[in-house]
Amino acid sequence: MMTLGSALCFAALSAVEFTADNAEVVVESSAPPAVRLAAKELTTFLSRTLGGDVPCVATPTSGKRAIFLGDSPRARAAGIDVGKLPRDGFVTVADG
Repeated sequence: MMTLGSALCFAALSAVEFTADNAEVVVESSAPPAVRLAAKELTTFLSRTLGGDVPCVATPTSGKRAIFLGDSPRARAAGIDVGKLPRDGFVTVADG
């Protein structure tokens, strides 16, 4: 059964041509446990949705479409201040 949220996520992933071969989740190695848990849940969901193993990595791989989770220098460089987000908040930014 696909929920509305997962259906919208699948539609968004399809729109940007995510596949199991070209997708990855990027989390800083120093990320707090809640971010690491979110990454594990997201990679599980993406792997099921895309039909293959989607890895979680500490640094982005050239040529892959990355989903970044948590506070990081890359997020701050993109102008994202996680300190201003409400609890469980998120920001979506597309680049490229």
